[in-house]
Amino acid sequence: ASISKTFIGVSLMLLLDEGKLNLDEPINSILPYEIVNPYFPNDTITVRHLVTHTSTITDNFDDTDGSIYWFLEDVDLMDFSSSFELVDRIGYFTLGEPIDLDEYITRVCLPNGKWYDEENFLNKPPGSTFEYSNMGATLAARIVEIKSGKSFDQFTKEKIFNPLLMNHTGWFYEDVDAALAANLYELDSLDQPLRFPRYRDAGYPEGQLKSNVEDMTKYLQEMIRGYNGEGELLSVEAYKTLFTPQLDESHFEERSDYEFDDEYNFGVFWAISAADLRLHNGVMDGVYSFLYLNPENNVAVIAFCNTPDNSFGTIRRKLRAFEKEKIK
Repeated sequence: ASISKTFIGVSLMLLLDEGKLNLDEPINSILPYEIVNPYFPNDTITVRHLVTHTSTITDNFDDTDGSIYWFLEDVDLMDFSSSFELVDRIGYFTLGEPIDLDEYITRVCLPNGKWYDEENFLNKPPGSTFEYSNMGATLAARIVEIKSGKSFDQFTKEKIFNPLLMNHTGWFYEDVDAALAANLYELDSLDQPLRFPRYRDAGYPEGQLKSNVEDMTKYLQEMIRGYNGEGELLSVEAYKTLFTPQLDESHFEERSDYEFDDEYNFGVFWAISAADLRLHNGVMDGVYSFLYLNPENNVAVIAFCNTPDNSFGTIRRKLRAFEKEKIK
């Protein structure tokens, strides 16, 4: 799910190291179309605004006449008849049609777009206010494609997955051994699990990564090395930028001091909690996930579950307690 966004952050830093990107570059100097906040049409949206969720682009658009999600298998609604909520959501998914990143972005962000509305933007100046944005992440991934000349999935494979020997990681089922991929489950009204059909998201970089604990461990080990100035993927300066807080209190109407809150501060698509953890949480249909890195003791934690169940938070608290007690 959304821990996928941390790979967008690393990808941008790879381009920064190659001299192909500046975080303060206006996105309209990169994209083949122009995106402006209709309330502040003269204000510039930059790449830095995207990576810190301060672009003022929201996820409030209405796409009910053609969802950004589509199923990869046949679906029988009767299988979900025990839950009206799931039947409704399944029906919404089946409206989906395959569209690429540009089509998705332009439908939402351009005035002539199919799902465009002024309310797709905050009535706040870009850079002023934190508003978590999946669309902003999709835009950042598209910028990676434009600056690198490669599709986002190919770029991450060549520049991140292959160097770290993440051989069981990819964005699409065809990139991994689909026979070994976990089934996804949702809970019906009686809290009984129902297998959720496999699906794809038009904005796949924001949350569709497929991996396993072994590969993600390799990734987090590299992030630990990078935080300590010993990374292999990025320069010391790029890693510093990746993990350095970019925002302050003025960007938030309110924020929690909960140690796992991933909307307290941001580096480059890496959240920073009040407890100074570098982290990200994720939730999608059939998925709960979290990862965090504690710079104080160089411990990293990764876990994911193939159903969104609230008891998953207990796992995170137990692991955190173990870390505090046993690892000095």
